[in-house]
Amino acid sequence: MKKIAIILSISLTICALFFNCSNEPIGSSSDTTTTIPTLTSSPITNIDATSSTTGGNITSDGGASITARGIVWGISQNPTTADSKTTNGTGIGSFSSSITSLTVNTTYYVRAYATNSIGTAYGNQVYFKTISSSSIPTITTSVISNIKTNLADGAGNISSDGGTPITARGIVWSTTQNPTTADSKTNNGTGTGNFNSSITSLTENTTYYVRAYATNSNGTYYGNQVSFKTITSGSSSIPTLTTLAMNNITPNSGTSGGNITSDGGASITARGIVWGTSQNPTTANSKTTNGTGIGSFTSSITLLLANTTYYVRAYATNSIGTYYGNQVTFTTTTTSSSTPSNNSFFAKLDGVQFVQTILYAQKISLSNKISIVANRGGGAEAIGLNFRADITAGTYSFSAFGDYVGQYTLTAGDPGFAADSGTLTISSHDTANKRVVGTFNFTATSLLGSGSHKITEGSFDIKY
Repeated sequence: MKKIAIILSISLTICALFFNCSNEPIGSSSDTTTTIPTLTSSPITNIDATSSTTGGNITSDGGASITARGIVWGISQNPTTADSKTTNGTGIGSFSSSITSLTVNTTYYVRAYATNSIGTAYGNQVYFKTISSSSIPTITTSVISNIKTNLADGAGNISSDGGTPITARGIVWSTTQNPTTADSKTNNGTGTGNFNSSITSLTENTTYYVRAYATNSNGTYYGNQVSFKTITSGSSSIPTLTTLAMNNITPNSGTSGGNITSDGGASITARGIVWGTSQNPTTANSKTTNGTGIGSFTSSITLLLANTTYYVRAYATNSIGTYYGNQVTFTTTTTSSSTPSNNSFFAKLDGVQFVQTILYAQKISLSNKISIVANRGGGAEAIGLNFRADITAGTYSFSAFGDYVGQYTLTAGDPGFAADSGTLTISSHDTANKRVVGTFNFTATSLLGSGSHKITEGSFDIKY
């Protein structure tokens, strides 16, 4: 009986050992430690009055899957997920986030975060300060033109630097939306105004996205996004055209034109000439509209500055895009000595008297128009009137283009502001002695689509 008890005790011991034994192989360890994730916070970019961009990079999940990640921010240091946050998916790797609904001129603290089964970990803290809304540059991206298999023409306009000088500008492009300066880009100098860019090294039959950019001490900012698609090799859709030589050059006008010898197999829906004080002007600069179809056409360029060099190209638009002829260059002559010094001109710009330093007028035979230009400071700023040479006493409505045009130009190369409302009243027009007297008022809206100026209390007594 005693032997039976001993055998039973040994059996129970072996059984207990069996059931308490791990199924791990001999020599293995079961004390592997799971930790919180490892990550860093990205620098802040695209800072403006109410938003910015940042992100993070999770280099290790700590041995447990990342179930949530993003950024947190607040006006106090070391923000957590109890503060404002974004949610940017799961897993390790880099991500970017937009911070929105911020208060102007305010300092914010930011950290990336990542959550696994152990807990939530945070990256290093970065901080930034939003800027005042008036400090943001105003940028417009122009429609892409001259599209070919591997290149195209782009352009932009910076109408305001936001109170801080523009130190870099150009265009950026990519095959994905909302490109930045981290993508392909051009560098087109500094300052405000229009600029033209060549987009090169493209792939045929591919869609690209483009934005103009401007950098000042507050950061880099972008204009609206435009897109285009390069054409396929062997395509016959590109028009063939040339730009005519300049002639009839005066202090404030000249004559050019173009000849479209082929529409490329797609009807020409618009044609004319473009010009500016920078090379390779586009339809985002000053332009004329001269009908449709192939063939030759002639255009008058008006409201120019005396003794200034301009660049001119003919253009033609079909269903594929807008294309340009060769570039020609000319320089306007000095102010005509035949313009009498006792001419009078008065106007207010946005309620303040516009004091011109140069005033001249002339009849342009080709277009049968009278052009009056009042220039201030010898630079690009000017108020211009353009109306029919056979005008008689009466009241006429201004328009951006046509027989009765009012215009205000602020900077060189800028297409300026054209009258979209207002009136021109002619008191008398002595065609024999070439003298015209009248008054005018108009509201001029930017030809690039934003901003306007009021020209009021205008009057003139001019010999042309």
